[in-house]
Amino acid sequence: MGSRIMHYCISNRIAQKLSIENRSDFLIGGIAPDGLREMNHSKEVTHFVERESTGRRRINYWRFVEKYKERIREPFYSGYLCHLIADEVWSADTYFQKVRSLSAEERSEARNMSYRDFRRLNGVIIARYGLQRDPHPIPEVAMDEISAESVASLLDDLDRDFNFDKTAAHEPLEFLRHDEVFHYIEVSVNRCAAFLLEHVMEPKVSEPRPAASPNPAADCSGCGKPSD
Repeated sequence: MGSRIMHYCISNRIAQKLSIENRSDFLIGGIAPDGLREMNHSKEVTHFVERESTGRRRINYWRFVEKYKERIREPFYSGYLCHLIADEVWSADTYFQKVRSLSAEERSEARNMSYRDFRRLNGVIIARYGLQRDPHPIPEVAMDEISAESVASLLDDLDRDFNFDKTAAHEPLEFLRHDEVFHYIEVSVNRCAAFLLEHVMEPKVSEPRPAASPNPAADCSGCGKPSD
């Protein structure tokens, strides 16, 4: 799954792309699924993970949409949804493609190398995309998976991400590549924006819906929707 700074970057770019008014709540929602502190369960719960018959784990973000359909248009919940979509992009299109031929032991080491690369990439992503650590009031959190306390802890972690080791940004990456990380960010932005436009955001009466992209199908192929 992508790093906290990757998700913060993705959420920021989606908020700009779609002119989301309550940007703060949307950005907090964009990192909220990783808020496990104060909670007595795993990432599989906060990320709506299901296991396929092949054993592969898949994030069923449609289940999140259905569970919180009454609030899904609120920026915090829309941001949370985009985190799940972006993590499915990371798992299916980026990470899994790199580790599928590795042994269990090699996959474990690849995971550790990825985490070290996340630390090295924080400053790179912050500089490349001009990210700023804006103040974020804690929104109302009425979910089973996370709490306001776990979100507050996440913001403390985000402070540490922005207070990055400047020398780390110049270290060579062990497992990831800069170009594939930048590509992942752009694909996630496009896929999330397309999904929000089609399934979450509704135009006002007599207001035409803006096009998600010249070729929405290319940006949101399948969109992770489970087959009937």
